[in-house]
Amino acid sequence: MDRPTLLYITTDDHAAAALRRRCEALQVDLDCRPPASVLRPADLQRISLIVLDGQSLKSHSIDLARRIRWLGFSRPVLLAWSAESELDRVVARESGVDDIVAPSLITAALAGRYPSLARPQPGRAGAPSAAFA
Repeated sequence: MDRPTLLYITTDDHAAAALRRRCEALQVDLDCRPPASVLRPADLQRISLIVLDGQSLKSHSIDLARRIRWLGFSRPVLLAWSAESELDRVVARESGVDDIVAPSLITAALAGRYPSLARPQPGRAGAPSAAFA
């Protein structure tokens, strides 16, 4: 069975490289793209989870979350961001973000909040679950 694929939208190459190493440990494929890349519904079909890098995208992450939901993506969308106020969190959630996670805790959030990404499938030692597939 295919490994889950996480789409990380960022403009920060260093953050992408760091998350790539962490995803390898979780046995999750990582697709990193800049926000300018065109998201089409066909592109999103193979994606299990989207993480928006709010630190590099700033307010564009809210518009991007709206666009992702408008395209029909129904799986989890996380925003890696240190929200400054409760209003920021409310606006993010209203735009389609499922969860806001501090950037330094994104790996823990993936393993803890979405444990099926790191859980082996029955009968296949070390194989990731396809719960998001």
